[in-house]
Amino acid sequence: MNRIEERPVGGGAPSRGMDSSVAPEDVQESSTLSASVSRVNAGLIKLDTHKGTSGFGAYVGASDIEEANLSREWLIKGVLEQGRVYQVFGTWKSGKSLLVLDICAHLSADLDWAGHKSKRALVIWIAGESAQDTKERLRAFMLHKGISGKDMAFLLRKAPVYLTQLDDANALRIEIDALRGKWPDLPILIVIDTLNRNFGPGASENSDVDMTTFASNLIDVVVKPNKATCLIVHHSGHGDKGRGRGHSSLPGVIDGTLRIEKSDSDPEIVTLICQELRNVKSGGRERFRIDVQELPFTDNFGDAVEAPVLTPTDEEVKQKNLSDWGRKYTDVLHEMFVEYRARLEKQDRCPDEAKVEWRHWRSECNKRYPENSKNARRGLENAQDSGAVLKKDLFVYLAE
Repeated sequence: MNRIEERPVGGGAPSRGMDSSVAPEDVQESSTLSASVSRVNAGLIKLDTHKGTSGFGAYVGASDIEEANLSREWLIKGVLEQGRVYQVFGTWKSGKSLLVLDICAHLSADLDWAGHKSKRALVIWIAGESAQDTKERLRAFMLHKGISGKDMAFLLRKAPVYLTQLDDANALRIEIDALRGKWPDLPILIVIDTLNRNFGPGASENSDVDMTTFASNLIDVVVKPNKATCLIVHHSGHGDKGRGRGHSSLPGVIDGTLRIEKSDSDPEIVTLICQELRNVKSGGRERFRIDVQELPFTDNFGDAVEAPVLTPTDEEVKQKNLSDWGRKYTDVLHEMFVEYRARLEKQDRCPDEAKVEWRHWRSECNKRYPENSKNARRGLENAQDSGAVLKKDLFVYLAE
């Protein structure tokens, strides 16, 4: 009889990440694993991949998969799949929280979003920052659409939850389970606004352990037990605005990334880009114009209180003109591609496989133009903002 290797469970001091990211039910399940393995080895349990056996509920047989209902449920057709976790990132004041609120307000009111078929959801918004802004924008949405808050399944939590701490994650799970009572049949959409403010004091976004703990607590303790969908509002990276800030372990475990951009040449236009989506073709874009909605309130000087709302638009974003340095850096990239393609041809490889990493492009630009190295980033960003250079993940490409 083939024996299953029996590994110790719970031995020694747990690591910081492991201790703070394991759900209670997982702890109970893992504590039975050693005993279950011993019973299998002793012949007391017969593994049955079709029906499953007590102690092995984490496994599913191919025959069960064959008979299972694997239909797909969307909250927003082609954008948000139910039960998934997404990162929504953008630079400061790019409109990311405003756009996520627009999505959530539509779903909570059972309205289609931006022409996409949509499904009503109970929105639970964790406002780690700017709860007052969220209130004003939600009220503005109601007035803009002519609907009542009574018609919206929307709950705003006015204080952050420190999701690197297991106790906080468990408390949030219990809160959500209790709050869903008024809307028991609606799927749940959780918004973490923002990652930084709901991360936890003393924890670092750049730490592998802390970011893994955050993701594990959020996904395994909060999202999955509630069969929820989650949007994590996050800031762009300092050196690379094409990715979220912090350790790369987060994008490695989520299901999709949505990028929010506001054009410098037309700051009233906000664009959502479906950068990376699981099971969905990436690259889709939705554009919105920022309008102003007057609220029925005044400030202490008697002036009307206003809040922004979004209106879908087909307007094309005006691109920046290519600056002198942007043009020079684009030429550098062109020369790098010529060199890389020639190198591949000498190796009898397809020249179309040539790729240039953004960091190598920057390094080459600084090497050729050392007099502008302190302002190199402006030229690199201008080349991208003008549309002459395209960036995807770690690589840059010529638009032509």
